Amino acid sequence: DRLFILAIDDAQPEKNTMVVMDAKANELLHEIDLGIDVQKITKNSSGNVVVSYEELHHVISSTTIATINTEVYNQETAPNFGNSESAFFDKNGNLYYQRPSETASSYENIPAIYDFNTNTTYLYLYENFLNTDQLQTEFAIGETSMVSYDAKNNLILIGYSKLGNINFGGLLRIKLGPEPKYLDNIDLEGVPYAVFVK
Repeated sequence: DRLFILAIDDAQPEKNTMVVMDAKANELLHEIDLGIDVQKITKNSSGNVVVSYEELHHVISSTTIATINTEVYNQETAPNFGNSESAFFDKNGNLYYQRPSETASSYENIPAIYDFNTNTTYLYLYENFLNTDQLQTEFAIGETSMVSYDAKNNLILIGYSKLGNINFGGLLRIKLGPEPKYLDNIDLEGVPYAVFVK
């Protein structure tokens, strides 16, 4: 019954606070100074709050509002999940998201998994599990729109828009493991931005 709200200071737009409200009583419980340039706040699989910055993240307890953990990144290995439009946590606390590829791929954003337990980022480059014909012609992959996980089948689910037609998209299912393996593709009349598997 709590709302966690990322707020900015009107006088200093780079300064952020997290406002915690009691949703039933409609009253302020806490207001926490988060410093500057927070990218986003997200609820993880344990129900705690992940506060993302470019160079680090905090995990804050949703009950005590105490900081549980802070992880500072090396510039070369930063997971870059703070600006991802989609974020899905599995039961083990792994985060599935879109990550800027930088120079790793010809695509602007690629699917990625961040393991909070080991502070390791796993990149899923399209070029590693699809051939050029699949990428450019058969599936016509444009931009990564979402990344999720199918726990029952141990699959990473990757939503994307079509090249040259942003109103159409698809959903790739990739088998996880030491080597990612393409399973199948579903073409869609629309672009998926969130997928939940039950």
